[in-house]
Amino acid sequence: MGGGLLLTTLDRLLLAWAFGDGTLNWALILVGWRMDAIVLAQLSALPLLLVLVLLFPARWVAWLVGVLIGLAAALLLLGELASWPFLAEFGTRPGALFLRYLGHPAEVVATLGLGYGLFALFGGLLVVATALWLARRSAAWLRGLPPGTPPGVC
Repeated sequence: MGGGLLLTTLDRLLLAWAFGDGTLNWALILVGWRMDAIVLAQLSALPLLLVLVLLFPARWVAWLVGVLIGLAAALLLLGELASWPFLAEFGTRPGALFLRYLGHPAEVVATLGLGYGLFALFGGLLVVATALWLARRSAAWLRGLPPGTPPGVC
């Protein structure tokens, strides 16, 4: 959760620097921290429950929690990366409008292809690579394997 809060804070400060007027509204930063903490708590609730409950063998739990952590990280990183072109295009951070457009994938792909093709391609690759890497590392850590141990060894 700390890493996620650090990521969103750094991104928020970079967005304020890139698109702002040079001043920071600390009240909005505090509201953003609160909202980020809520989202990060929601993203980490299910993996935490799976670890605590231990209804499954440890190997299954480690794999499932690793996948969930990877997906949560992918969603978080995707949201942060999408903020840049969305803010440049619409002058606001993604919100309800962003979610409405997700229901029209053809329009989204056409819009991204026009001005943000390379950004979308590299951003998508970064999100997938980060999710896979974090899922594997999390599962290995939960299984108690030392860093660098090949996946699948249990």
